[in-house]
Amino acid sequence: MQYDAVLKLAPEDTPVAGYVVWGHIYNDKKLRFPDGHLVHTSRILEIIAEPSGTYIKTLNSIYKLEA
Repeated sequence: MQYDAVLKLAPEDTPVAGYVVWGHIYNDKKLRFPDGHLVHTSRILEIIAEPSGTYIKTLNSIYKLEA
């Protein structure tokens, strides 16, 4: 799956559709944030689990999640 950035979450964080998550962003392909910057997403529209990883889809972005 194509994604816009990697979002590293704290191990205790679990994304929930309809909510937001906080994490450190890496490899932002839209060049919005430097690596390691703490961000929160907009409202999560969908959580996608694939063999290649877990992704969250927001209004304008798709993030690959890492712990």
